[in-house]
Amino acid sequence: MMSRKTGLGRGLSALIPDSQQNEENYVEDKMQTNQESTSDLNILTVNTDNIKPNPNQPRTEFNEQEISELASSIKEHGILQPLLVSDQKNGTFQLIAGERRWRAAKIANLEKIPVLVKETNPQELLELALIENIQRADLSALEEATAYRKLANDFNLTQQEIADRVGKSRTTITNILRLLELPATIQESLTSAEITEGHARALLGLDTHEDMINVLNLIIDGNLNVRQTENIVKNQRDHKNPTEIENTLTKDPSIELETMPPDIKHISVTLQRLFGTKVTVQRAKDGSGTLTIHFYSEEEYEGILSRLIEEENHDNY
Repeated sequence: MMSRKTGLGRGLSALIPDSQQNEENYVEDKMQTNQESTSDLNILTVNTDNIKPNPNQPRTEFNEQEISELASSIKEHGILQPLLVSDQKNGTFQLIAGERRWRAAKIANLEKIPVLVKETNPQELLELALIENIQRADLSALEEATAYRKLANDFNLTQQEIADRVGKSRTTITNILRLLELPATIQESLTSAEITEGHARALLGLDTHEDMINVLNLIIDGNLNVRQTENIVKNQRDHKNPTEIENTLTKDPSIELETMPPDIKHISVTLQRLFGTKVTVQRAKDGSGTLTIHFYSEEEYEGILSRLIEEENHDNY
């Protein structure tokens, strides 16, 4: 019998979460991979107010529109699958997986929620929460990096051990962790999707935070793509002055910034996080449109293909 793939798989259906299914995948996996040891899992119905969020939740941003839509679904259909929690032995339960559904249930005024109670120790609770969130499709690159750092610091895990636990290569873990070396201003621009992960990685090639921020301003003011940013970084290392660099830039009119509706912007940002490069979505009045994934080198092209193949292979299991 073929074993279930345990690496990090994120199908394209998970990119635009419009149901409870994406939030439930981890619980389903947990049940499937613990069939021999289900004695530590108990199903209960508990008061919604007795469930508390996990203070070690790596995810810091929640899309209010998505949660509102999920609340409407819960009002109509209820919660289709239990949340995963840990019993705190004081009448309360701490979330391990399912914070979106819990938030939506509170909006929907559900008094009680079905939960799976898993017996854990504090260390396992933290590790489960971190890995569950890392395996979700919509953690930002910085949230993911923070989770990896916490795994390393709190459990003394090496980068290779982290890679093995979350199904990624050690090189990927190293590159994501390096994003935490960026100055706060650049991290904020990455979080707000002013720049992509590809831009951020390019900026790491500069020696000082001052140089990084100077190039960040060029990226934002000139709406520069990743390839242009990489060229600037190379020129900086070759000691060309900023005016000379700026004069060599050419803008690509096909990727000019535009005012996008919130739903289209959300799709673009989510896809940018997945592929680590610029993604544009354009919609026409008749409902048709185009989705463009930009790449600026053979290496980036191969990386995008690799991620798509990874999703396809995961969906076949």
